[in-house]
Amino acid sequence: MDDGRLPQGLGSEPWDGEGLPTRRNVLIQEGVLGTYLHTLRTAAEMGVAPTGTAGRGTGSNPGVSTFNLFPEAGDTTPGELHRMAGEGVLITELMGLHTVDPVSGDLSVGASGIRIRGGQLAESVDRMTFAGNLRDFLTRIAAVGNDLHWYGSSAGVSLLLSDMSLGGA
Repeated sequence: MDDGRLPQGLGSEPWDGEGLPTRRNVLIQEGVLGTYLHTLRTAAEMGVAPTGTAGRGTGSNPGVSTFNLFPEAGDTTPGELHRMAGEGVLITELMGLHTVDPVSGDLSVGASGIRIRGGQLAESVDRMTFAGNLRDFLTRIAAVGNDLHWYGSSAGVSLLLSDMSLGGA
């Protein structure tokens, strides 16, 4: 979700770049896409209401932006996720994520992390390839961690993905 009014949010603003009040926009709920983010122009083109998520730079036209972008935390601890994984890899870094094809969702990025053996963290692994389709990753979320961490105005949680392949792992 994206919440431009989140109390204490580093990206919180009362108004977006077009003067509309910011709000909470639930993007994906229980695996279902709920809305797209819109400016006044994109909302008019799609025949929907604007979402109060326009950003604007100095001398530029408004574009879709986020204010405080974050997933909803689950109820599973990171340790429980490791035990549920049994054998796998805890990915701690993805390199080149900006190269996701915006039309197809296809991606192939470098990854590094920590091998999981018997539900316990083991040795570091590096120079792996994480490839596939973003839609497929979203449909393979088996569990969501309770460890919401903020990185500026965006946040993330640990995710357990089922049936994923890593090259070079």
